[in-house]
Amino acid sequence: MQAYFQFETSMLAYGNNPNERLSAICDLCCMRMGAHVREKLESGEMEGDIVSRLAKVSKPPSEFDPADENHIQLVLGMSALNVGNGNAPQMILHATEAQKFHASMVHRLGSFPVVRLRADLFWEAFKCEIPWRDAAVLCAVYSCIGDNCGPVCIRRQWLLARAMGYKQLSHMTAAELKRRADKAKPLTLDQLRHTLDKLESRNLFARVQISPRVTVFSNRMSRTQLGEAALAKFGNPQLTKTNRFSDKQLQERIRIAKKIPVPAKSPQRPHNVPAKSPRVSPLIKNLSIETLNKNSLKETDYRSASGQCFFSDNNQK
Repeated sequence: MQAYFQFETSMLAYGNNPNERLSAICDLCCMRMGAHVREKLESGEMEGDIVSRLAKVSKPPSEFDPADENHIQLVLGMSALNVGNGNAPQMILHATEAQKFHASMVHRLGSFPVVRLRADLFWEAFKCEIPWRDAAVLCAVYSCIGDNCGPVCIRRQWLLARAMGYKQLSHMTAAELKRRADKAKPLTLDQLRHTLDKLESRNLFARVQISPRVTVFSNRMSRTQLGEAALAKFGNPQLTKTNRFSDKQLQERIRIAKKIPVPAKSPQRPHNVPAKSPRVSPLIKNLSIETLNKNSLKETDYRSASGQCFFSDNNQK
């Protein structure tokens, strides 16, 4: 059975360097998995008992104390994740510090998405067989996909933030970056594109660009299957129209059930209504027809208070 390391993206911002970060993630996952396994064993949902599980650990950690509950929890997690060696007190200490770091990140920035990474991929990163940049971007992609079985639309801004250990770009402020012990800087778009190409070439996920601005990902389907699923999900406008029509029918049924009157529509002005007459200057408006006829405006102009001149048709230029 394939083992998985499951942790929050906030852990990608932990520690002074990738080695310290991955060691803390390993210890934290062992403690969490140990608690899960112990709960399953005590409830009877998992076969076996704690003693038999502890006996399966081929390389138990040094200074292991079978009377210590935290030590037992750690070793149960190590057995489930196929982790060996290490020092039990130090591993528990690292896991505690990592949990405190995650809690402080949650307190400042809110909840974080979860990464579920295969054990073989985790050990590749742990042994420096792949660059940390590749491992961070892969964790970012997997955190966006989550447990979705279909195509998932992922934007570059999300990947840039999650590869650094944040949920979104708005959290990656100058003050937040200054808190980091590793003083890391975000990837550029070119670096992100190059890394995604490398990971895709290893078939670690499928990627299909369905428009210049929209790309869908999946780690459960091939590229061909992903393309067909994207076509079915995003390429059927008639389905959208049918859904909206069905929404209107449902709204009408709810209105009838609640006896809500049909809202009156606001009156609309007919298109054949004549426009209003043009505005006339008060000076011209106060002049009588006789005055205008008597004083022919061929050579006389009347100037309003604002300085605008009004001419007769014969004198207009």
